[in-house]
Amino acid sequence: MPAVLPRLTFLTEFDADGVLAIENAVEVNPLSWAELKSLRASPGVNGRLAVSDEGAGAGGRVLGFTLYRIGPADVELIRLTVRPGCRRRGVGRALAGRLAGMLEAWRRDAITATVRETALGSQLFLSRLGYRGTGVVRDAFADTGEDGFTMVFTRPGAAGRTA
Repeated sequence: MPAVLPRLTFLTEFDADGVLAIENAVEVNPLSWAELKSLRASPGVNGRLAVSDEGAGAGGRVLGFTLYRIGPADVELIRLTVRPGCRRRGVGRALAGRLAGMLEAWRRDAITATVRETALGSQLFLSRLGYRGTGVVRDAFADTGEDGFTMVFTRPGAAGRTA
C-alpha cells in the first residue's frame, strides 16, 4: 500500500463522527464522545487529527487521531489510533512525528505512553519510533484490570533526562 500524506489538524467537535468510527473499530472498550470530550477538556490535554482531503465531508476523511497531555516535565501520549484500512501507510508515524517534533518548542524532553500488555502491535510500533520500555504499571487499565508497559521517547539532543 502506498504511503498517505495526511494533513494534520487539531481535533474539534466537528470531527466526532470520524473519531468515533475509528475508536469503535479499534478499541476493545471504546470511549464515547462524551468521555473523549471530557478527557479533551482536562488541563493540558490536546488532540490532533490526520485527515485525507479525499472522501468524507468538508473537513476531509479522518484517518487517525491522537490525544496527549502536556505535563510539567513531559508529554503523555494518551491515545494514538489509526483507522484499520489506513495502517502501515504512514498515518501513525505522521501523528507521532508531529508530537515528537513539538517537544523542543514545548520545552519537554520526553513523551511517555502506557501501553496495554496485550497490545503487542502498539508496543512494536512505538519501539520502531524510538520508544523504549521503562517499566510495568500494575492494573493500569481500569476497564480490564490489565497491566501496562510504560514506554518513553526521549528527544534527540535532550540532556539525558527521561520521564
